[in-house]
Amino acid sequence: MPNKPFRPNDGDSTFHRYRPGDVGETSPSLIDRLQNREDQATEVFVQMYSKLVRAWCRRANKKLSEPILREDRKDIASEVITKAVRKLSAENAEPIRNLRAWLHRITQNAIIDFLRKRNKRPVQPSNSNVLNNLADNVDSLDLDDEQEDKLIILNEIVKHIKSSFSAEHWKVYQHAVVEGMASEEVAKRLNLTGANVRQIKSRILKKIRQEYDNFGMEDELPKGMTTD
Repeated sequence: MPNKPFRPNDGDSTFHRYRPGDVGETSPSLIDRLQNREDQATEVFVQMYSKLVRAWCRRANKKLSEPILREDRKDIASEVITKAVRKLSAENAEPIRNLRAWLHRITQNAIIDFLRKRNKRPVQPSNSNVLNNLADNVDSLDLDDEQEDKLIILNEIVKHIKSSFSAEHWKVYQHAVVEGMASEEVAKRLNLTGANVRQIKSRILKKIRQEYDNFGMEDELPKGMTTD
């Protein structure tokens, strides 16, 4: 029976949901590297977590009668990421236990500020309850959404390593990992052997895990990516 599929697609897509108990904490290694002002760590942080901020803005849109437009979402993401990098790079930066939850709180505050200032007018009555709800729950991060966030990060990792493998290898990944097809079924479809499929799948998953390891982001791996 095939495994449940992964959905490492664009941030606007609907992702496969994982169980609440799968949620882990962010490793401090990336945070340490940001606080040491390593350029590569900053690049990774901006590339991956800006996608999350925009995804959080899209989630907020589901509760708003007047949505936050694409360009405004980009501006909010830029503001949040700039503020986060500045805070993390400060010499007196406080320890952060969970990077994603901390960034989520900053994003929620930025969304609230944006809604209050939009068009220099009061928030629409239909949005007032949303503002209160966001303010009351600014520290919360839905467990299902955390797993969706992990898949956004996974998508960025996959794009980063894509050139390391052939198009045929990525077809194996698509069928065996994303779609959850059995190795023998993938082999038949791609005219390979089951052993070939398992080997290719193992190599790609190993490379993905290495990318997470390089930045101390092991705890951001979605469930099922820790083994072949």
